[in-house]
Amino acid sequence: MASLRDQQLNDQLADARQREKLIRAHLSKTSQVLDSPQAKSRGRSRRKRDVLRAFVADQVYVLIHGILHAVFSLYIRLRRTYHFLIHCVLALRYHHYRTPDYIRHDVRNLHKLPEHLSVILEARHDQSSRIDSLYNNAGEVAAWTASAGVQKLSIYEETGTA
Repeated sequence: MASLRDQQLNDQLADARQREKLIRAHLSKTSQVLDSPQAKSRGRSRRKRDVLRAFVADQVYVLIHGILHAVFSLYIRLRRTYHFLIHCVLALRYHHYRTPDYIRHDVRNLHKLPEHLSVILEARHDQSSRIDSLYNNAGEVAAWTASAGVQKLSIYEETGTA
């Protein structure tokens, strides 16, 4: 093949057209039909159509993603609202003694109400978060004393370290 090229080009470097001419001689007729001007214009219109088709497909995917996102977001919000309402109803049903009205009703029957209440809290040793349990218990005692109308509250911890 090198000798053929050397003979046809007189030992000079070939430019793009000359290289194409040399290769066309060895190609089949169908590949030459694809390189015709009509085929090139069809290729351009096909490329435009493919670009448009890809754009429309991308937009459809974005639309589907947006719809799925909206549906699942709505589902999550409704589920959280449902569980919150159920939790509130069950908390009132099973822990009704924690409501301020119920505490006031219990305290109303007392002949004397203390002005100062002191409480010693004990943390359970089996719990991993002693401080959290002490905070929860202190919060409940503070809410009870506020609902009962006690003016002063002192909270002590059993070991004096927490």
